[in-house]
Amino acid sequence: RPVAYVVVFVVFTFFVFSLMGMGIFGNKMHRCTDTEGAAYPGGKAECSGAYINTDVDSHSAGCLFPRSWDKPTHNFDDVWDSMLTLLRVNTVKYVAIINDVMDITDVDQSPSTNFSEFYSLFFVVYLIVGALLAMNLFIGFIIDGFNANRGSTDADLQYERFIRQIWKNTPRPGVNTQPSWWLSQRVRALTETREFQTFSGVCVGINVMFMLSDHADAPELFILIMDIQNYIFFAELWMEILLFFIAYGYKGLLYDTWKVFDIIVVVGISMGYALNNPRITQFVKSFRLFRVVRLMSMIKPIKIILDTLLICMP
Repeated sequence: RPVAYVVVFVVFTFFVFSLMGMGIFGNKMHRCTDTEGAAYPGGKAECSGAYINTDVDSHSAGCLFPRSWDKPTHNFDDVWDSMLTLLRVNTVKYVAIINDVMDITDVDQSPSTNFSEFYSLFFVVYLIVGALLAMNLFIGFIIDGFNANRGSTDADLQYERFIRQIWKNTPRPGVNTQPSWWLSQRVRALTETREFQTFSGVCVGINVMFMLSDHADAPELFILIMDIQNYIFFAELWMEILLFFIAYGYKGLLYDTWKVFDIIVVVGISMGYALNNPRITQFVKSFRLFRVVRLMSMIKPIKIILDTLLICMP
């Protein structure tokens, strides 16, 4: 069973990083077949007409070809292509993909060498979490299974479970103490209800579905709808943080890993809006997809893996 838990965790992690790749790199990897005629800062608008192939080493040198705005074989334009691209990254054939990503400039603009080098961090994080960590978890569960069935007595197993329960139920400031302010008491009772948690999860799911529907050459009405829903869910995230701050105080927020992550995301998005920098805003909004992982706690196998990861952290 533990091995099956790891498999479910790996599949879900693979899907989440595919969504993140879509949010960060979607519709940005296109380029003109004539790299010289539509070089940066040119782009899709300049990629028209025809060109002559001047590559003397090519068998089609001197031939006339129409210009076209194409995407590379491995890209992040939709979920399927994103998964195939990450699958190739898992096979350690990622150099060309990382080079293409680091050359990204903007939507409908031609690439420029190493224009966005920081995008390579996405693949570093993915290889650590999706490949190295997942493989270590897989091996760790197998070794733990051998050790648990090799000379371990019932007393040893009961002792290990007892230690885990102590760690899990250790009192945390602001969480295990009841607030004295009547408003904090009522807000805490609200945030602990099943209905509130379901509402938060539904908001995350709807936001992800909107981000999945984003595509190139979208009409103005679609772009307007996307902007409106981004503002709505941005306000909803702020509301959640405010309610939890009233209910648990700043200590309770700092002891909740997911709340800290939400604070980082909402502050980053706010900075992007304040600085009017769409690149920063798009990059941080894509990390909002990591909130999907919180929904994984509703699935027992995934929750066991997440609890194991938290226990292993220093």
